[in-house]
Amino acid sequence: MARGEAWDAPEDIQLTSSWLATSEDSSAAAGQKASDFNKRVYEHWHENKTTTNHGSRSPVAIASRWKTLCPMLTSFNSNAIQALKAIPSGWNEDGVIDNELYAIPDVKRHGIVLACWRIVRDAPKWRGQDVSLGKRNAFEILRPTGTKQAKLAKQVPAMQAHDELHARFVKAPERRRRSWLNIKN
Repeated sequence: MARGEAWDAPEDIQLTSSWLATSEDSSAAAGQKASDFNKRVYEHWHENKTTTNHGSRSPVAIASRWKTLCPMLTSFNSNAIQALKAIPSGWNEDGVIDNELYAIPDVKRHGIVLACWRIVRDAPKWRGQDVSLGKRNAFEILRPTGTKQAKLAKQVPAMQAHDELHARFVKAPERRRRSWLNIKN
């Protein structure tokens, strides 16, 4: 199969918007196959594309382009988050982000990465990353409860009720014995 035409900035921006809209669509379950997800991204991209310069792209081309674009966005995002945590004195957010663009070796992609990143920067995938250096505190990372802890949490009230019931039955004979001792004395 021959190589397709090069992607331009409006197509990349629309692909990013389509991926974000499809991934945030709650009508589809989270457990869907990758092929089904890519098909939905393609349908959204095809319905909303604004340029027809390069003709029609196939679903495989869309998925392949996202596999190229996503690592660039993820890498840039982690660098930007790290830099924004410690903004130097006299700098603003835009200056820090422009400075982080120099970490991308291909100068032609700076504008595309920046435009696409501004679309997805507040999405959960990119917002929730923890890129802190050094030791992490327990408060920094909120993880879901594991299976074992969830089962243990369900068992604790039952165990406490069992312990209380056991204590009542142990104390009852002791009380009877004391009452017999008091009667004899």
